[in-house]
Amino acid sequence: MARRAVFLSEQVPGIRGLGTLTEPDFDEPVAGVLDVAVIGARGDGKTQFIVHAIRTLRAYGPALYGAEQQHHRDVMRVVLDARAPRPDATPPGVVPHYVFRIRPQVLLAGLGGGARGGLLAATTSLRAHAGAALAAGVTLGGGAAALGAAIELAAVGGAAVAAGGAAVAARAAVRRFASSGEIEVVFWDVAGEHVYSSTCADYHAFLDALVRERRRRAGTRRYAFAPVLLCNPLGLGTEREGSTYHRLRQIVPLFAALDAPARVMVAVNRWSLVDALCEADADRDEVVAVMERRRGEAASASAPAVRRDVVRAWCRDAEDGPDDDVMITHLRYDAGTRCQVRALDEVEPDPGATTPPTRAVEYRWDDAPGAFTGAARRAFLGWLGELAYRAPAPDVASAATPQTIAEPPADIWSRRRAQES
Repeated sequence: MARRAVFLSEQVPGIRGLGTLTEPDFDEPVAGVLDVAVIGARGDGKTQFIVHAIRTLRAYGPALYGAEQQHHRDVMRVVLDARAPRPDATPPGVVPHYVFRIRPQVLLAGLGGGARGGLLAATTSLRAHAGAALAAGVTLGGGAAALGAAIELAAVGGAAVAAGGAAVAARAAVRRFASSGEIEVVFWDVAGEHVYSSTCADYHAFLDALVRERRRRAGTRRYAFAPVLLCNPLGLGTEREGSTYHRLRQIVPLFAALDAPARVMVAVNRWSLVDALCEADADRDEVVAVMERRRGEAASASAPAVRRDVVRAWCRDAEDGPDDDVMITHLRYDAGTRCQVRALDEVEPDPGATTPPTRAVEYRWDDAPGAFTGAARRAFLGWLGELAYRAPAPDVASAATPQTIAEPPADIWSRRRAQES
């Protein structure tokens, strides 16, 4: 499987990551490419989100080389062994990426019935064939009634023909969808604490260059870009505004607008804790100190203080839907397993807390090889399916024009050696 370099050099001074990016060659059976920028501050759970996504998708890596292969190995250690050491924190000026492939039948199998039917209708001829089956049933029933058959018998016969035809059309659509080609997903690990720093414009230019070049080189493949914003309830603080999450929430729509239609997924990753803090009879204005502990390890050195109402506003009450011109989708899940929240008698509050807590809880969890399940699984796969299969179809006529192809298919390493010489 040959791969092509997307960029022969870094495009934004001071930020590395684009120069090592490759893409599948044009003769590979890949139906589309997705770039997913996972944005969150240090400790918010970006790596956990990525490994949950890989497990959920049953994703696998294509033949990679150099830095891409090393990044793939680093994240696969965590995918296969949840207790393996996490990759080092992303340093300033570096945006690592992880390349994976997903099989369309895995994506389709994880969707709910309505989402599955909608995706098949949008990507295959299911709607036309099902309509033809319905028309045939109506015609048969009407003809039987006109020839003197009992109305009930004619209706049952027509309904049976329509249902049988629709079932055959659905099976054919599933087979056609499964053979449509795999999707390549590239997860970009974007350190949020750098995004809202003085280099924020550089990170925007980095992703802008990525999206522009991907679209220019897409050929007959579909392409889409979207950011995922991590929402860690432990970092929300005691005020609705001013937290790291709030600052990133204000900025992320600018990144989403790099592609159209603009979409953002907000991933709330400690749902058991949110559930406990948002109890119906609890004082919403109460400030709670949270001691986080992974089973088998010592508790965290400090206990962040959060206000119940702030957690409720950003995590529980936030709804899916348009926010101006950006479509927001929420994913609520637990990054750990066997999550438990219990009350504590007392705890040492975070020294940086401006409002002293009046209550304390311990949030305990296991680091096991989990994946998105239930509603979270359906939400994630549905969102990814929208990106992959409802992206604007490429202009086949312009894609066939040689000028739209940045470079002819060639071996990436021989091309780079020629450049160096």
